[in-house]
Amino acid sequence: TVADYYEALDARDQRMRKGVVKQTSLTSAQAITGTCPDMCPEKERYMREDRRRLSIFEVCDDYDPANPQVDHSKAVKEYSGSAADKEEPLPHELRPLGVLCMTMDYLVTMVMDAAEEGRWGDWYDFVWNRTRAIRKVWNRTRAIRKVWNRTRAIRKVWNRTRAI
Repeated sequence: TVADYYEALDARDQRMRKGVVKQTSLTSAQAITGTCPDMCPEKERYMREDRRRLSIFEVCDDYDPANPQVDHSKAVKEYSGSAADKEEPLPHELRPLGVLCMTMDYLVTMVMDAAEEGRWGDWYDFVWNRTRAIRKVWNRTRAIRKVWNRTRAIRKVWNRTRAI
């Protein structure tokens, strides 16, 4: 079942996290490179199907409200706010830049153009939430690059002043 598959994926992620040391130092921290090839990580798709948190834009064409099933080619990562108690995402849970661009293209060409009369609220909520998730990853990636570049620049200046 969907619930069993989700539990198996969750157990796999818990085993993977046991070997991960949390990064606490900016000088030794490394940016995590996302490897998720899909618009939504596999575990999230199954979790949201199991918990019935799918949007009408993510379900199979033969949509049954009593038993909605995820269309894996339409599912887009949902925004989730930051929290101190959240675990650091694993690489297979993060989308690389190319997938973020592909996701945005999909939202613009397939979802934004498909708004129906009477469904404006669902459409707006879906587009806002999913583009917010993209912005969160994009800003985080950009922030990490800025910190890294600034740290490198400070080190260069420091090394030059020490040499004098």
